[in-house]
Amino acid sequence: MRKWDAMNSQSPFVIAAAVAVCSVLSAAQAGDAVPLSADELARCASQVQQLRTESARLLGDNARLDVQRASIFDRRRQIDAEAAAQSRDDLAKGMGLSERRQGLNAEVTSFNARIDQIRRDIAAINQTKLDYEQSCAQRPYRRRDLEQLPQAAQDAMRAGLADVEVPYIENATTVSTEAAGGK
Repeated sequence: MRKWDAMNSQSPFVIAAAVAVCSVLSAAQAGDAVPLSADELARCASQVQQLRTESARLLGDNARLDVQRASIFDRRRQIDAEAAAQSRDDLAKGMGLSERRQGLNAEVTSFNARIDQIRRDIAAINQTKLDYEQSCAQRPYRRRDLEQLPQAAQDAMRAGLADVEVPYIENATTVSTEAAGGK
């Protein structure tokens, strides 16, 4: 019983110490979260707007490029199948297949240029997200500063980024002209 009595007599001290530690930690965390200035808030709102619009555009572009990539591969397989089935003596069909293959290779070159642009755009939007996370996320701001922003910027700050999916570069792959049947 004496151990119990000793623990009970120390409990108020333990609780007081725990409260003091929590208070110090809370004060330290609150001191780190300096409110955004009006200019910083405007920049953060602009980043949120950019992330919301560009992410949606890039995800849509990426989905369309996936469809185009599949189409290129399907047409390549069709040309390869026709080439394998045709007689080598049929010069007219061979020339037709060669022209189709050249057209497909030109499309692949154009496709790859769009993929390269998407990669640059994705890298830029990921940098914007990183900048936002480092400078804006989890920082308080003054209501009066928010109310001074244009309505679209206010709406963006209120909406935040929780529902925004930012694309990553791994989704954007190019097609080689050899994979498209170029030789």
